[in-house]
Amino acid sequence: AREGEGSPGFIVDMLRSLIDDGLIVRGGQDSWRLTVDEAQITQSQLPMPPSLRKSLLSRLAPLSPDALAVARLLALSRRRLELDVLVEAAPFDEDRVMEAVDALVDAGIVAEQPTADREMLELAHARFREVLIEKQADGLRHDHQRLGEALERHHRGQLGAVVDELAHQFERAELWPKAYRYLISTAQRHLQRSLYQEALTLLEKALGMEPRARPFLLLDSADRRLAELWLAISRARHG
Repeated sequence: AREGEGSPGFIVDMLRSLIDDGLIVRGGQDSWRLTVDEAQITQSQLPMPPSLRKSLLSRLAPLSPDALAVARLLALSRRRLELDVLVEAAPFDEDRVMEAVDALVDAGIVAEQPTADREMLELAHARFREVLIEKQADGLRHDHQRLGEALERHHRGQLGAVVDELAHQFERAELWPKAYRYLISTAQRHLQRSLYQEALTLLEKALGMEPRARPFLLLDSADRRLAELWLAISRARHG
């Protein structure tokens, strides 16, 4: 109900989608039951009801190409974005970015979250992310690259704060050396906090990425990093 902003139509469409997908089935003459554990029914896994998709698309339809481009950058980020990062990542000048942000805020599509020293932005509704980037996965690589590079520049003195986001953005951009490096750095941060399973998942992912990153690295550097990766995997496996 929270996703549909209290709309009964949203709830009906959501239940219909769950039934169509086999997640809710009849349990008896007058009852229904879930076919999966209740904990699995999360916002990220639920199908988007047609009524919600139609509503979100109708709110996006009047926007200018600049506003859609800015909204798409916000959709690609897994965290709130600093306005300065958004300005750096956008493919046009600051004046156009600010005009686009104003239009998005006025339309209720983007929410501003000012802090003491910066202005943060995020999509006002998580489901906007799906409709903004659907059917465009192959054309977003350069957007991921711009976003990753903007985060890298903006946080160059404290990369640890965004290292997991950098790994994600550069992986989506298919910039394998950077994705590989930041993925290992993220895993090492998990190891420092004794989060061994989380670290192992990332390290094994980095191991699978290593052959794609290796051609872009100096041989000695590639061998040293691979040895460090195996040591980290051993530590994650054995605590």
